[in-house]
Amino acid sequence: MQEARPSGRERAGQLSDVVRGLVSRQHNVVLVSGPPGFGTSTFLDGIARGCRSAGWRVVTASGSPIHRSMPYAAVIDLLRDLVGTKPKAVARLTDGIPDLHWLIGGPRPTTDQLPTQPGLERARLADAVRQVLMRAAAMGRVLVVIDDVQDVDDVSLEILRYALTDRHGARVSCVVGLRADLTEPPSVGVTALGAWIARLRAGQRIDLRPLTRAEVATQLAGILDAPAPESVTTLAYGLSGGSPGLVRLLVAELLRRGVLERRAGVWLLGPVDDLTVPADAEPMLVAMLAGVDEVARCAFELLSADGGEVPVEALCRACCRGSAVAAGLQVLADRGLVHEELRPQGHVVLATVPLLGRLITQATGPQRRQELRGALKHASRSGAADSGVRGANANTDTDASAGVATARPGAALCEGWPLSDAQAFELLRRGVDEALTTASWRE
Repeated sequence: MQEARPSGRERAGQLSDVVRGLVSRQHNVVLVSGPPGFGTSTFLDGIARGCRSAGWRVVTASGSPIHRSMPYAAVIDLLRDLVGTKPKAVARLTDGIPDLHWLIGGPRPTTDQLPTQPGLERARLADAVRQVLMRAAAMGRVLVVIDDVQDVDDVSLEILRYALTDRHGARVSCVVGLRADLTEPPSVGVTALGAWIARLRAGQRIDLRPLTRAEVATQLAGILDAPAPESVTTLAYGLSGGSPGLVRLLVAELLRRGVLERRAGVWLLGPVDDLTVPADAEPMLVAMLAGVDEVARCAFELLSADGGEVPVEALCRACCRGSAVAAGLQVLADRGLVHEELRPQGHVVLATVPLLGRLITQATGPQRRQELRGALKHASRSGAADSGVRGANANTDTDASAGVATARPGAALCEGWPLSDAQAFELLRRGVDEALTTASWRE
């Protein structure tokens, strides 16, 4: 298997290389992985368009949390997309394969030919899927595209691997998209699929990275069907951190609000000072932090409260788990959410997806933001003698210049975190109830 880790600048060329590799049969199975919101689905869509333009038939399916507990769900979606609804096409692809008729809603066999043992049923269904794919491929090249493979049930992945193995020159290829979660181990089916692709000579894995500013401008030109103004490129790139999904949602929000409009063939951007996080972007942003530990959440909330750039030492002193902040920052860095820079005054940590920081500050509420900023301000003033980690019962100080109470470093900033179930916005600790008053957050 070949592995590629394209940077943003290389992504467009990488997409072309993948399509050429599939068309030339250099690659038969491709695994595309990346953090949530960093373009896995967009990359798969590009592969599908390229193969369609080459005359291929493309069949698609996508995993979801519902699929995880529903055996055969992804296989059923694929078969229905492949077979279609036209009676002649259905008969041509499924004639003589009774196991498929009942599965995809067709007529049941007149006699009881269905297996009664679960193991035998799975084996017969796997063979039936292979037969249908081979029949479809006899009429032209077929590309199977499965997005969000991390949420596909293990039975479907097992059947898919069987159907694509030992094809003896059959013209069927497969592309799968995986949203990588470094905090949760992959399922048995995903692990087996990854190991199978790694063993294939014609397998390829691509790990996506954020887009560059130039590529964001190219994406915007494609969305708007015209070159985007520099102000739009600056806004989209600055808030999205190079996430193609967030760029699309930001443009949709600007168009919906009428802030971005076309006049005399030219796109113009109006005032955006009060731009809030689009509701459609919330699930994607929440997924970026889903599953991270308490220390990482604490560090990111502090970072967001101060505008997304904080000295590392001040961040460690402000968090009540100061000695563990370095490990928390590494978790965030692995997800592409922060990075460190060496400045004359020392190491500084920066948030790479400012829109996620905006979402968190919107959820915390003014009182909580004041406490966080006060803790960072006190930590920044503290010298080396105050660098030790204080307990959670530290008191507050009064800032004479501001006239407000500020928390000492480590002052209960990590208290009150709810148990993480990665469904609602339990990523925040205090003040989250204010955000959960809207239905979109609960969803």
